[in-house]
Amino acid sequence: MTRNEMSGVESVRVIDDGHGISYARAIESFGSLGNSWKSGTRSPKGRRLHGHAGEGRFSAFCLGNRVRWRTRFEEPPGHTYEFEIRGSSDRPGVFQLSDSEAIESGRPGTDVHINQLTESTRQIATGRSVIRLTELFALYLRQYPDVEIIFDGTPVDPAIVQEQTSDYFLAPIQAADGTLYELSLTIIEWKHAAERELHLCDSAGFSLSALKPGVQAPGFNFTGYLKSDYFEIRQDRGGLDLSEIDPVLSKCIDAAKSQIRSHFRAKSAEQARGVVQRWKDEHIYPFEGPPRDALDSVERQVFDVVALNINEYLPGFAQSDSTSQKWSLHMLKAAIEKSPNEARRIIQDVLSLPIEKQEELAELLEKTTLSAIINASKLVADRLDLLAGLEVLLFDPETKGKIKERKHLHRILAENTWIFGEEFNLSVDDESVPQPVSRTQVCSHAAS
Repeated sequence: MTRNEMSGVESVRVIDDGHGISYARAIESFGSLGNSWKSGTRSPKGRRLHGHAGEGRFSAFCLGNRVRWRTRFEEPPGHTYEFEIRGSSDRPGVFQLSDSEAIESGRPGTDVHINQLTESTRQIATGRSVIRLTELFALYLRQYPDVEIIFDGTPVDPAIVQEQTSDYFLAPIQAADGTLYELSLTIIEWKHAAERELHLCDSAGFSLSALKPGVQAPGFNFTGYLKSDYFEIRQDRGGLDLSEIDPVLSKCIDAAKSQIRSHFRAKSAEQARGVVQRWKDEHIYPFEGPPRDALDSVERQVFDVVALNINEYLPGFAQSDSTSQKWSLHMLKAAIEKSPNEARRIIQDVLSLPIEKQEELAELLEKTTLSAIINASKLVADRLDLLAGLEVLLFDPETKGKIKERKHLHRILAENTWIFGEEFNLSVDDESVPQPVSRTQVCSHAAS
């Protein structure tokens, strides 16, 4: 990038030390949109080429209004030629090609100069740009380790910022015409804060489209890469943004989301075991012994997810004394036992987690089916306990003679009208019904 005296970006230069563009291909490719020569071809070294749709030359105008390609190619081997291609955003479909001239020295390749930058392009000289390129080209660079990308003097190296990489082979997908396509998923966990995305990639790992994964994974920064030749074919036939009306594409995305959820559930469980075991050893874990039943097991799962995030993000929690930790964990347990939604208020008002973690955990507690299971099971358990206690009060010889209908029994039933049927669950106690006003009185008042 060329900068002015104020360090502002004046122009952008992209250097590709590949094999250049032959003059014949330039005439063919820059003549119309689409049908790029790259479609279905490979480089001399066997790499799959991206840019098959023939739109890349027009995308350059997103960066600046004036674009110049200077390219050198060998034809035949040992004879190098050079020419220029110029284009302007004023006439994006018109390109000017210079004559091809033989040169005595210079390696094949292409230099792209972009001038008169758009306002948004001037912001690209940031550290975030390198990170974004890393996320975008991570799989492509992994598949072709001989490829090197350098941005403003900084190498784009995914290995430096990757925490972990996991590969999964999913069930093959069958297209509408019966053709089977392989489907695989790569999950890269980053050391830096990254915007979660699920990239739909060709089999070479080049991203064709990106969408939000819609997966709850508190504490993890990741990008998912779903790879298949089907995506490249689907893009050629109408794009990858119509998953709602393409059942095959929708099925692929659902399979990826399911695998991502399974991956991070296993990761969370692995992390939880060490921390929870330490809490048990220090006798501050609020549950004792193994789970009593399925409900108890589900409650512990919800508790562990929330408690582990508190342990990681609440300032000073891990360094506080055992008594303070025990009190906080028991308070959280009580909230989840009463209702998982009560934990949201504690997370926000008492424990003061970062806003993004509050939102993640609150959404988890509100949307997860575990919460629904706990709420429903707790309601049933509470009602059974009440019925058992009421039976003792009414029929036990020591108490049945002491229970008064209006003073005692009425008060119990007023708070639990569901006993008479679920349709009576919503009620108001001791509200008087006003005396009805006659039609004659209404007319009389209206006349006066």
